[in-house]
Amino acid sequence: VVGVGVFKFNPMGEYISPTGQRSWVELHKLRTEGQGFNEYPDRKEYKLTQINIPLGVGFKYFVSETFHVGFEIMHRITFTDYIDDVSTNYIDPNLFSQYLEPSLVPIAVQMSDRQNYFNTSSRPGFFRREGDMRGQPKNNDAYFSAGLKFGWSLGSRGNRGSLRQSRCPVW
Repeated sequence: VVGVGVFKFNPMGEYISPTGQRSWVELHKLRTEGQGFNEYPDRKEYKLTQINIPLGVGFKYFVSETFHVGFEIMHRITFTDYIDDVSTNYIDPNLFSQYLEPSLVPIAVQMSDRQNYFNTSSRPGFFRREGDMRGQPKNNDAYFSAGLKFGWSLGSRGNRGSLRQSRCPVW
């Protein structure tokens, strides 16, 4: 199966406040890689609705004249690298205060570099610098899905003969 699809996404991350309170925040509005900042003119704000190309394989088995089961695996190629809100390099976190409302600044700083909030390495206090690699912009994101399908015909008895002629044979 090959086609064209449209999908909507909204990357989110878990923010830990200074008091330890945890909450999920939308990352798009935080512009964690400087999207739309004058200092990074090549980083445009990304749209949350995108196009994809689904490629898949599957099978359908007719259990009876009116009931079938199927299974398919789909790989979706996208034209964005921001499904996870990660694409390019780290930015200067001081810039958030110039572009975001004050209440969002500490959230954006934390969400742009999670190293110091989930650091289990032997380098506590390590801060990434502007320009350090955060993602790989040459590779767009993609995703897989799998589905188990059940179907049955609701047509009248007169249509079952044509159904029999148009379906795959059962061995």
